[in-house]
Amino acid sequence: MFFIIFEILKKNCLILFICIFFANSLDAQKYFNNWYFGDKAGITFNTSPPSALTNSQMKYKRAGCSSISDSLGNLLFYTSGDTIWNRNHVMMKNGYGLFGHNGSTQAALIVKQPGNSNIFYVFTTDNYTIYKDSNVSNRGVNYSVVDINKDNGLGEVIVKNVLLFENSSEKISAVTHSNGKDIWISSIKKYTDSIFIYKLTESGLSLHLNYKTGYKVGTGIRKWGVGYMKFSPKGNLLAYSDCDDSSYILLFNFNKTTGTLSNSRRIYSNDWWPSVLYGLEFSPNEKYLYVVKGLSGYGRLFQMPIKSIFNNVKFEALALQINKKATDKIAGALQLAPDGKIYVAMYDTCLSVINQPDNLGSACDLKMNAVFLKGGKCRLGLPNCVQSLIYIPLELLADTACMRDSVIFTLKGNDINSVLWNFGNGDTKISKTSRIKYLYKDSGTYSVSAKVTLNNGSDTLIYSKIRIEYIPSLNFSKDTMLCAGDTLPINFANPWVDQYLWENGFQKSQRVIKQSGQYTIERSNAYCRTVDSFVVSYGKKPAVYLGNDTAFCHKFSFTLDAGKDFNAYQWNTGDTSYLITVNSKGQYSVKVYDSLYCSAGDTIALDELVKGKISSTLDTVTCEYVVLSLKQQKGVSYQWSTNDTGAMIKVKAKGLYSVKSSNNFCSVTDSILVDLLPKPAVYLGPDTLICNSITLSTSEKGKYLWNEGQQTPTISVNKPGEYWLKISRNQCESSDTIKLNPCDEYLYFIPNAFSPNNDSNNDYFKVYGTNVSIIQMKIFNLWGEIIFDSKGGSDDIWDGVYQNAICPQGVYCYFIEFNIKNEKHFVKGFVHLIR
Repeated sequence: MFFIIFEILKKNCLILFICIFFANSLDAQKYFNNWYFGDKAGITFNTSPPSALTNSQMKYKRAGCSSISDSLGNLLFYTSGDTIWNRNHVMMKNGYGLFGHNGSTQAALIVKQPGNSNIFYVFTTDNYTIYKDSNVSNRGVNYSVVDINKDNGLGEVIVKNVLLFENSSEKISAVTHSNGKDIWISSIKKYTDSIFIYKLTESGLSLHLNYKTGYKVGTGIRKWGVGYMKFSPKGNLLAYSDCDDSSYILLFNFNKTTGTLSNSRRIYSNDWWPSVLYGLEFSPNEKYLYVVKGLSGYGRLFQMPIKSIFNNVKFEALALQINKKATDKIAGALQLAPDGKIYVAMYDTCLSVINQPDNLGSACDLKMNAVFLKGGKCRLGLPNCVQSLIYIPLELLADTACMRDSVIFTLKGNDINSVLWNFGNGDTKISKTSRIKYLYKDSGTYSVSAKVTLNNGSDTLIYSKIRIEYIPSLNFSKDTMLCAGDTLPINFANPWVDQYLWENGFQKSQRVIKQSGQYTIERSNAYCRTVDSFVVSYGKKPAVYLGNDTAFCHKFSFTLDAGKDFNAYQWNTGDTSYLITVNSKGQYSVKVYDSLYCSAGDTIALDELVKGKISSTLDTVTCEYVVLSLKQQKGVSYQWSTNDTGAMIKVKAKGLYSVKSSNNFCSVTDSILVDLLPKPAVYLGPDTLICNSITLSTSEKGKYLWNEGQQTPTISVNKPGEYWLKISRNQCESSDTIKLNPCDEYLYFIPNAFSPNNDSNNDYFKVYGTNVSIIQMKIFNLWGEIIFDSKGGSDDIWDGVYQNAICPQGVYCYFIEFNIKNEKHFVKGFVHLIR
């Protein structure tokens, strides 16, 4: 949620105007009240001060972890990144083998899916140390999904180890969207400068942004790239540390509405391991960045004022050291807690705490070894959380300053049990909620207080002043209906020195309305404002519609409907009812009148659908198709037998074509036989032998020209040679050539094509020649399957059939073994079967 605060200081009175946008409930949310971490360590914030938990099953875990509770602070489950334990501290069903690593800085992060009360995403990061070769990709950043309703409410992992990207740099953090519902998740890929921003919504997880920082992580001598990534509690900042030979921190501004990063600032340190920049946390007010320099019990705690950080600033030149003793064994992690304090990992049996993290320097009140873990050991890490859902400070907010409006007072914050309100005029009221409504009877300045009792029993007193001002009402006109051409004058009496602001920026108290719309005016003085609005409609402008113009092709009775919700009707036929029936073509119109006697009209044309006659035109440019067309009629649709729907189609094959013309009432059909195409199809057959004489012919229509000058469709030749035929038709022409070889030049002849169409011309594939004795003939299709196999004799010819089925047109392979004059021949090749 967000709050916009306007303050006006007038006559030493503080006037508070606050506009509030409610996104989520302001009730306390305790999702991160139970922490489990390290070696069987844990604390709960359900008590004040927080107390140790001794039931953890998380053993020997060195660094990252995460835990989640319900909104009332009841534990749901916790994880070290490789294993998940349920609320009974038993391994969750299918909760093993996750790709996080307990040695990873931020090994895990649990995020509840927006809009789903039972679904939780568990993000995990792998550790660099399990791979000896630093160039080998680790298992990267993954997510698994837990359904907490499964296994009788103990939860079950229903999706496991979905990869987001390889090469984890052990960093991951999350914060809420400005809409208060969705979640932003950020992580950075090792060996690159890519920060990935993901968005989790009720629809699931999606990659939103890949931001290039300009600084690659894990590229030093050690190639570690470890360190923390943290969003600030209010979601306006993001920072991460990169630890290697030396180390640095990158700080960004974050837009929690658009999910974008800006204003990159680098903080560097030249100190070597282990004195590297490691743990990070922001103060709740986002004024300070806390940093642990060094780790594993050798760290020191520093504070950096964020407004003083500029690009490429040296850490030691800006940071304030908070812990002074060299014996303070700070381990590495820093984590904001539900009580508004920042807790510090101490590696062994205690936690330290920053009690006032919003204060500068030593005023932040660091208490070393403040929480005893009762046998548990902290190690390096503390639970990773959604930063904006951990702690919300208390604020007292009001939404108005005008006398005639009820003031809505709101407390923004966590863990509210009850509130004693004092409205500054003698009235008090107790509420169990963080929101209350109150109407002041008179103007004036009021000192408002709220005594807030938190769930832990502590009381907090919050003060605010509010000025309630009187402003005259607008006495606005009610919503108004006008007819076309009318105007509405507005004139506010103005005995006071007030200001006016219309929705279009006009700033006068007088205005003439000339068009429909919603009009809003704000009237204000130095203290208060009032707003009202009204709607101007122009006569309802009667909406009459008789339908689209259309056509018919038979006698009919057609009803025209002008709508029954008008006061009067006038048709050009003389009728005065809202329904009329017509039975002839023509143009029909109606004029309707409403209760204000505003009028409108409509006209419809009814025509006759004439049966279209298909015309055909041969294409003489490309010689490819025949154009079939008919005259297009308004309001008529077409459906051809080819499934085309236009008034014109192009066809490339002979055949019978039809078209159905339809309007809203009926349809008519016409057809045409296409038996002639623009381009002649000329084929004289395959090359062959000529022993005596042979006839060459074609059945194609057109003008004929043979190479020897004949102009007939058939010629007879008696000598070898090449012969061609050219056929011209409608300015399109085609030709073909055949070679006739003499008998005495060849002992045998194998054709390269045949057409088994029973026209007694080249109907079979065989070996031609004299004294040819077939030993074996095999035919193969293009998949290598034998479809014909003869052993000589009368079956040594192929008719294009396989297993009594006609083979399709195409290319086939043959292998033939035969004798000629007692000489054995082996021949293989290809033949084209033509259909």
